[in-house]
Amino acid sequence: MSDDPYLRRYDVTKGFSAGFLIPAGAALTAAALPFVFDEDVPPWVTISVITVIVLLAVWVAAAYRRAATILYENHILIRTAFGTRRVAWEDV
Repeated sequence: MSDDPYLRRYDVTKGFSAGFLIPAGAALTAAALPFVFDEDVPPWVTISVITVIVLLAVWVAAAYRRAATILYENHILIRTAFGTRRVAWEDV
């Protein structure tokens, strides 16, 4: 047996994370630009749209970094944005 508490861990690396989140952030920014530059839109709508997009981007980044599958000797641990569940090897 090894000294590691788990046998294998499958999650994102920092390089892959940046390669996913930077284009996603650029797309969200591009989606907000029409509201920012439109003079006919009230300021509260512009601020609301930007706030929602920023919060969405933060949530996606946190959920993306949290997701993992960890293999233990007696079970599999699956972490998602909303929770964690364990699956026994017998149930696989």
